[in-house]
Amino acid sequence: MQSERKRDTVMTKRNIAFGFIVSCFAVFLMACLFNPGHTIENASSKLSIIGPYGDNEAYHPKVLYFENGWNGYTYWLSYTPYPHADDTKEDPCIACSNDLETWVTPSGLINPLSRRDNGRGYNSDAHLVYNNDQNCLECWWRYVDDEAETETSTIYRVTTIDGLHWTEKEIVFHANDRKQSLSDWVSPSVIYENGVYKLWYVVHRTVYYTESTNLQVWTEPIDCAIPVADGTKIWHIDVIATDLGYEMLSVNYKNNAKNHHGMSLYYAQSPDETSWDTPARPILSPGDNAEDWDAMGIYRTTFLKDSDGYNLLYSAYSLDGTRGIGLIRDIKDLRTQECDKLSRWGTAVACIGLIISLAVWLLTCHLNSWVYKKFIILKRHQFLFEELVKRDFKKKYKRTVLGMAWSVLSPLLTLLVMRLVFTQFFGRNTPHYTTYLFCGNLVFSYFNESTGQGMTSLMGNAGIFSKVNVPKYLFLFSKNVQTLINFGLTLCVFFVFCVLDNITFTWKFICLLFPVGCLVLFNIGVGLILSALFVFFRDIQYLWSVFTQLLMYMSAIFYTIDNYSPMVRNLFLLNPVYLFIRYFRKIVIDATIPSVWFHLLMLADVAIVLAIGCWVYKKYNHKFLYYV
Repeated sequence: MQSERKRDTVMTKRNIAFGFIVSCFAVFLMACLFNPGHTIENASSKLSIIGPYGDNEAYHPKVLYFENGWNGYTYWLSYTPYPHADDTKEDPCIACSNDLETWVTPSGLINPLSRRDNGRGYNSDAHLVYNNDQNCLECWWRYVDDEAETETSTIYRVTTIDGLHWTEKEIVFHANDRKQSLSDWVSPSVIYENGVYKLWYVVHRTVYYTESTNLQVWTEPIDCAIPVADGTKIWHIDVIATDLGYEMLSVNYKNNAKNHHGMSLYYAQSPDETSWDTPARPILSPGDNAEDWDAMGIYRTTFLKDSDGYNLLYSAYSLDGTRGIGLIRDIKDLRTQECDKLSRWGTAVACIGLIISLAVWLLTCHLNSWVYKKFIILKRHQFLFEELVKRDFKKKYKRTVLGMAWSVLSPLLTLLVMRLVFTQFFGRNTPHYTTYLFCGNLVFSYFNESTGQGMTSLMGNAGIFSKVNVPKYLFLFSKNVQTLINFGLTLCVFFVFCVLDNITFTWKFICLLFPVGCLVLFNIGVGLILSALFVFFRDIQYLWSVFTQLLMYMSAIFYTIDNYSPMVRNLFLLNPVYLFIRYFRKIVIDATIPSVWFHLLMLADVAIVLAIGCWVYKKYNHKFLYYV
């Protein structure tokens, strides 16, 4: 009878452990499947907007909405044809629609509105403005004469009261040398509001604002100083006035100015024209598949807001170089970055699953489970544990001239070597590359040292536990504490480097405690598995050395994954070490806190590895003495 109860108790505990592992695995799958990284679903195909040159490669759109229609149409659109990047055809054109899907050239209108001056240079960046005081449309665009002795830049403007007949173009701005400070007006975004022309434009990847009442005298340009969550550079923008104040969509890139492949769409919001204090956040990335019409990158996007949400018309281009404009309808809220209902439900379900898993785990501990008992035993052997930590720490620096200084010098020298080698290849276009590299090296070095020493912790102390009955996991824990101390010392140096690299310290740095705590538990879980395997299979140390080398190259320590396709970027999320590194970079460099699903994904990885480690250790603990 007593043996049956014991067997039932063992089975119950096994079922609870199995249920916990399954629950964590379910959280992992849900976090991956319902990944809200793509908050908005890309348009499946581009719209049909046939330009004056017979192509369907409209680009750089700006759309206006008229509730009661304007000269027969509800939506008026300006765009520039850009077939296969032929800038000789990048001229301002007009199209109209009543449903945002079917676009036509109004009967009687001749596109383009203007051609290049004297057949030289190129037009670009068309923008549509409605002047409600005069009930007329205005089309603004930028002209660059790159064939002149010094490149000139001009902003032209034409107007119409019927949409068909347009005035002769007039100059709003002109610069004889567009490379001079603030003498170029990339992607002008204009709003006519309360008798004032309000203009935002981009110069040297910075957004400026100016305004005028008569188009003759303009206020001194103000640097909007828009912070960007991930340090990318702003290229083209569109601004609209809404109930929130002013909202902006920008396309940003991380590459150099000559290569804008892989650009994504970002959202920012301000209560007034210039106070863009909240960092711009990514909301739309290029298509996932090579055959997608928008797989290469997103370009200038225009948007409308009504009671149903937002409608986006975004331009993009494919891997074969063809351009076009796509439509995304009824996005509820651009501020939350969770426009897809499936993403919200997935995150909610993952949260519930994690809470249930943790509740089961804590309940098991409360019922004097195996894990709970081990921590009680650990407390009883506190003195031995402290002595082991002191011994390991002293032993590491025994007979060295610099002693503890190597805890700091070793990662610094590694960082120096990596920076000298990789800066020219990967660091030219990565903001704060030294800090970027240090984040990766810091986390990976701690993981590598902790798991490497944890693997040999049992065999290295076989002389003790083979003679004295002490908990064997004490040796693993002591190794982890010793490497954690080294990590803490290096972390102090890391913060000094952040200051030297002009990183702004914010309250979000407190959130670094989360990945550090997760990494400690993850290392313990891996250490439990490796130390047990190493007792039986000595070959594991060589296999682990090869694996960690491979893992280093797969953790994006010295390179960025932003230029890869979204599908490849998602594969990196299967690497737990990369998650820890990315969390550090998000907090330190981007000054943003990762999303809920990202936290869940990290917790799921830690819980799974730790549960497997405890199971392996418990299963083979009684056999260790026979193999040491």
